[in-house]
This record gives sequence, C-alpha cells and structure tokens, in this order.
Amino acid sequence: MKTRKALWLVTGGALVATFGAVGLTRAQWVRLNGPYTDQVFSLSAGPQGLFAAVMSGVEGIMRSVDGGFTWQGVSNGLESGVEQCRVAALPSGVFASISYQSTGYLYKLDLPSETWFQIGTLVLPGDFINAFGQVGDVILCGTSGGLIYRSRDGGLHWEKSGPIHPVQCFAWVGRSLLAGTWGGSVYASSDTGKAWEWIGNPDVNVYVTSMVALGGKAYVAYEGNVIYTYDPEYRAWAKLSTLPWEAGGGILATNGAGIYYATPYYGVFFSADSGKTWEHRGLSDVPIRDLVCYDGGLVAGTAGLGLFASRDAGLTWRQTGLLPHSSVEAILVVGSSVFCGTEEEGILVSRDAGETFTEYTGLSHSRLECFHRRGSDLFAGTGPAWQHGGGIWKSTDGGSTWSRLGLMDRYVSCIEHVGDWLFAGSPYPGGLFRTSNEGLTWQSVSNGFPAADPPVDALAAVGTVIFVAPRGAPFGVYRSDDYGNRWTHYGLADTGVTSLVAVDSQLFAATAYGVFVGSPSQPGWKNVALRDTLVTQLVYGNGVLIAVTEWDLFASEDGGLSWRRVNRNGLPEDCALRCVAMEGEWIYLGTAWQGLWKRRLSEIRTSVGNSAIGQPSSPRLEPNFPNPFNPTTTIVIDLPRRGRVSLTVLDMLGRTVATLASGEMEAGRHSLRWDASAHPAGVYFCRLVLQSAAGEKAPSFVETRKMVYLK
Repeated sequence: MKTRKALWLVTGGALVATFGAVGLTRAQWVRLNGPYTDQVFSLSAGPQGLFAAVMSGVEGIMRSVDGGFTWQGVSNGLESGVEQCRVAALPSGVFASISYQSTGYLYKLDLPSETWFQIGTLVLPGDFINAFGQVGDVILCGTSGGLIYRSRDGGLHWEKSGPIHPVQCFAWVGRSLLAGTWGGSVYASSDTGKAWEWIGNPDVNVYVTSMVALGGKAYVAYEGNVIYTYDPEYRAWAKLSTLPWEAGGGILATNGAGIYYATPYYGVFFSADSGKTWEHRGLSDVPIRDLVCYDGGLVAGTAGLGLFASRDAGLTWRQTGLLPHSSVEAILVVGSSVFCGTEEEGILVSRDAGETFTEYTGLSHSRLECFHRRGSDLFAGTGPAWQHGGGIWKSTDGGSTWSRLGLMDRYVSCIEHVGDWLFAGSPYPGGLFRTSNEGLTWQSVSNGFPAADPPVDALAAVGTVIFVAPRGAPFGVYRSDDYGNRWTHYGLADTGVTSLVAVDSQLFAATAYGVFVGSPSQPGWKNVALRDTLVTQLVYGNGVLIAVTEWDLFASEDGGLSWRRVNRNGLPEDCALRCVAMEGEWIYLGTAWQGLWKRRLSEIRTSVGNSAIGQPSSPRLEPNFPNPFNPTTTIVIDLPRRGRVSLTVLDMLGRTVATLASGEMEAGRHSLRWDASAHPAGVYFCRLVLQSAAGEKAPSFVETRKMVYLK
C-alpha cells in the first residue's frame, strides 16, 4: 500500500497602573502601540501556530495563534546577539536555526515550557541553516554552505548529503523533492534527500528566491523578476510571462487555491489561474521579506516594518507589528498626530496620539534626523538612504505626503526658520545652508566660521536672530542678526554643543559638559546643571525644560535654576533614551530600540520618585559623541565610587591605540576626549575597566562601545 507524503516547508527568504483595592496609582511611562519597525527574518506556519523570527533590539521568536494579529514572545533559551535566525514549524516540532559568532546552531522548542533547547549534533562553523522541510518522518535542513542534512529521529541525529549550492528553499512535487539554490538553480531528489540531481536551469539567472508546489507543478521564483514552472512528469520548464515587470526577487506562497507573490516595495500579487493573470493585493512601498498563508489568511513579514496580516486574501491589510521596538530618533506632535522619525524606516504616523501607527509616508525608507514646524508646514531632515537619499523634506498636508526641498547628498540634523529664510544644518559631510525660495536654491553660509562648511548639530532662533552650533575645535555657538550673512562667535568653545533652545529671554545649550544658559543679546554662559555630563537634547514646553541624557531625563521649572531627575518607572532597565517632545498634557519619549512611550506632564512636575541630581548609582560607559566623528569625540564615564580606572581605545584587531585614563579616579561623571587625527579612519572600540578596591566585594566592571571614525 502506497502512502501519500506531505512536505512542510520553511524558506529563507494613556494608562495608569493600579495597585490594590484602595486605588493607589504609580506615575510611570507607558509604552505605546508602535511604531512597529521590527526586522522579520522569517515566518513559518504549522500545527503549533504561526511563528516569526525577528530582530527588534534583541533578537527572538514570536508566536501567534490568531492568524498573526497578536503575538507573544517565546525566546527563552535562545542566544542573544545572533547574526541570523530562521524558524520552522514542522510536524515533528518547532525548530530554530541561529548564527552566533559565525557558527550555525539548531534549537527545538518545548511548547509547554516555551523554552528552546539546543538539539542534536548539528553545529556548523562558518555555515547556517537557511531552509527547512519535512517529508514523512524525515526532517531536512539546507545550509548557506550548500549542504543538506537529514534526520529520522526528530533532529537528534543527522546525516549529510550534497554538497550542492547554497540552499534557499524546498518543495515537494509529484514524487520529487526539489531544492532551490542560490547560484545553481534547482536540484531534485527521489529518495527524500539522500542523493541529488541537477535538473537544469531554464534561465541565465541561477539564483532561486522561493518555490511552491500547486497542481502537480513547481513554481520557482528567481532573482530579478522571473517565475518558471517545472513539471516533473515531463521534466519541462515554462516561463510565466504575465508577471508585472516591476516585481522581482520575491517570495511565493500558496493557499491551495492560487499563488501569491510578494515583492519588496511593489506589494503582493495573486493569481487564481496558474500564473496566467495577476491581481495586485496591496502593500506597495513595503519591504516585504517573507509571506505565509495561514488559517485562511495571509501574513507578511518585512525588513523593518514589522508584520502585516490579512483575513480577506490580501484585499485589506492590518499592521499587527510585533513588539514596538523601533529606534525613535525624532518626534513631532501636532495635536493628536504623532510623527516618529526612525533610524532606518523614515516617518511613521499616528493620528490618535500614539495609540496606533498605521500611516506611511513617501519617506518610509529614510533615516530620520529631525523635525521642524513652521505654521502648518512640516519639515523633516533625513540622512542618505539607498532609495531616497538624504536632505530636507516638506509637507503641506499634515504629514501625509512629503516632497524634497534639496540637499540630497547630506545628512540634515537640524532645521530652523527666521523670516522668509529656512536654515538647515548638516553634521555630515557638513555645512550650514539657507534658502528663501523653499529649496529651489540653497546657499552655504559660513562667513565668520574658522572653517568652511563645518559639521552643524544645532540651530535656534530668537526673533530675527539665529544661533548655530558648529562641531569641532574651536567652535561653540555662533550668532547672526542678518539672516546668516555673517556669524560672530558667541562662546562655549570646545564644549561639544548638541542642542539649543530659546526660553523667553534665555538661551540654553546642551553640551558634552552639561547644560549652559546665556542671554540671546549678551555673550556669556553659565553651567547650570549636569556638569561633565553629555546632554543630547533640550526641549521646552508648558513651563518645563527637559534635558535628555542617554539614560535619564532631567526637568527644570524655574528657568534652569534647579533640576531634578525624572524617575524611570515603567521603562526597561536597558532602555536608552533618544528624544522627547511635549504636546498639551503629555510628554512623549523616543528610545533606542524600545519604541515610543508617554506619560502625563503633571507627573514630571510632581511625581514621587523624581529626585535631585546626584552621584551615579552604577558604573557606565556612555556612547561617545559625536559618533561617527572626525577627528575628535567625547567619551563620558560614570563612576559610583572611587577606583582604579582604565579607559582605552582598541582597533579592530584588539590592539590598544590610545589610553585615555589609567589610574585612580574619584566618583562622579568624567568626560574625556579622543583625537583620532593620527589614526586611519575605521571602526574602533572604547573599553572601560573599573577595578574593585582591595577588600571590596564589588566585582570589576567592564564595558565596551563601538566608535566610527570617518575622514
């Protein structure tokens, strides 16, 4: 009696917390439902549910049992800091392959405990499992190194076949098991993967991206906009010529009734007639990385925009996200509209005060650096990205659409306007520019600076007077009262000014050495807070001045005379801070890979737990600023106790190239500067070692951070 074999395939491809019955409340930060910019490595659907391998600040596996609309983390037992990850829901269990320190490992999920355990003997130095499949009781793993492994005992033991080319995907059609490869087209096996035969290459392109089986044929997608069918009975190939020409290099999926083809940035297409005609099913301008049919619906994983789910075969889509773990670099709030500028995916928009992020803009693939508002006009500064470039953008319809105003080849990190003039500062490759005709022409304005087109990090305007903070020695703050025709030095040389904000008759500056206050009309500055602390942003609203550091917020309600630390209640311990914005009664907080948070501004004013500025409670090596840098950068360290300190700079080979500190240092915050002008451009590492004093139980502390030197 013949048994019919089934093949399972996975391819690479505002709230208040309440405690007790008495209704006591605790003021805290609350994470909002977005923005979703998780990187999805892979998707897999099986009898255990729908699984997604993601990178969202920390890597992990997520599980959904409702068609991809809600998700729960199941990452216990997996390594963190992985380079790649694939997940496979097979009849024999749920498997995950990870690449950690350039070595491939295989894990299996214990569903009752939701814990992963390393299984079997499959450890692959320099290789990685890129595709999974199962035929009967045989589990198949295809690797990026061109090997295929088989197991008949649930993954405990493995035998090797091949080598062929790097394996991208499997498909079972007729009586043949097919393997699509990267660089070798398609191979076939008639004995569940013991031996393989090359079955030809129908196109000059030999790079397979995906395969599915339907109606006794295999549908094979190739890199560069080509799909072929393969009939194993006649060993015949046929090209589908009706696919929209824009689509290419995508992912195939089938629900048994038709074929879906998901393409990066061009959307999802569906064919109900074996590829003769195709219908567009949405998700244009979305970087789709994987697609699965599951429980009567569709789920798409993306390269930076999380997950999308559809219950109606792709006619409508809903962004379901995973965890809101994007890195928010800039925030603009206009009424109930919240604009989040992200590190990799441009602007994401919420129209309900941050509760949901469902709107994309024409900047969905840009690096967002800053926002600026001039009446009803909105401006965004971006960094160069592969699709859109950098420069400055403008919206006149509330942020729904954007048009570029110029400076495409530059990062724009700050924007300001004075009268009819619009100013834009660039930290890389540098320069301060202005336009009076909405970007038709731009003029460099550096008359009075020690050097032409220096990197610019901050701008502020007081009436018709504009202030700028170029980066580098001997820069500081410069002032112009003639719309930038000429600049005069206004102090704070060699302080690393990062942000400027005007408050009534005062001008505040955030620097690598704390917060300074001065007058817009009389030179002279006073350090009023956070001495020797790197402050990255200053924001003023509703009578509250907020200073942002990497780990803390500080607030002043008396014009900078006194400051207190804002408690971190509700924030994860490892949550680094990026930016804040205030609107009405709310303050919004953007974080590094932990998404967007908010709380009531009244809590910032009165919340129990906000404390006066004091000594660091734990050792810490803060990120150098600026980073990337050229040629100098500032490094700040926190020392909770007196101790012997070593602060060194290492190259990529681990060799010490500079020693910034070596010896006893007092408790507190210390700022040190490294001048890399004598060294080649490249990646360096700053390493802090705080040794325990003799007789102390406290262990030695070691922390390392990456620095990038650009010339």
